[in-house]
Amino acid sequence: MKISHAFIGALFTWYVGTVMRFGTIYGPLTAFVVFLLWVFYSSCIFLIGAEVVHNQGTGRR
Repeated sequence: MKISHAFIGALFTWYVGTVMRFGTIYGPLTAFVVFLLWVFYSSCIFLIGAEVVHNQGTGRR
């Protein structure tokens, strides 16, 4: 193994371990995505419930 390859690997490992902070970037982004999923599924449940009530109210079978 060449010293230059080992040095490049060590430099990349240091960069990923210390410079890039995935938690600070993806933490708030994850919370936003989870919130959007919650809004989507809540609206789907609401619309399905409205459809059930409408079908029961009109006497359609």
